[in-house]
Amino acid sequence: MFKEEQSEIDTYWFPAEEIIAAEVATSSPNYRTARIQFLSALATSKTGIFITSTSGLRRLVPEPKDVIEARITLEVGAEYEFQTLISDLNALGYQRVEQVEKKGEFAVRGSVVDIFPLNQDDPIRMDFFDIEIDSLRTFDQATQRSIENIEKIEVLPATDLIINETKLNQAIKTMNNELAQAQKN
Repeated sequence: MFKEEQSEIDTYWFPAEEIIAAEVATSSPNYRTARIQFLSALATSKTGIFITSTSGLRRLVPEPKDVIEARITLEVGAEYEFQTLISDLNALGYQRVEQVEKKGEFAVRGSVVDIFPLNQDDPIRMDFFDIEIDSLRTFDQATQRSIENIEKIEVLPATDLIINETKLNQAIKTMNNELAQAQKN
């Protein structure tokens, strides 16, 4: 069996369930993380070994452009509208909670946003001063204590079901037109 640590070549695994209902009900953060990293690596043309199953090959996935656009880059000193960040995190599939405990969650307290990106080992705490990111640091989710200051972080989506707003609006318009046509007949 191939083991990742035996090679310096990056490996990416795209796990997929046989039945989509089973995946929705049981999809683990580890599987979601693997799928997002797989799609992100493909979208950015990274070299490596890409592994999936037949059901993974049949699965509908977002277009590479949508995967690339679905990232959020946060950097100390950068400006980011606070409410826009919250909306963006929701759109990327992050769950808003009172206290961040696991990957795919975020919490808001005053001008502080905690997020646990799927592509990070530790959650991130962001302090805002108005619309400027004042600080970024990792923290321990159990104790809530800071671990290390960081300058920049890339947040990947928390789901591989990335919805492009333009395409969503086009789909809604098409469905409304088809419904209107069906009602005429």
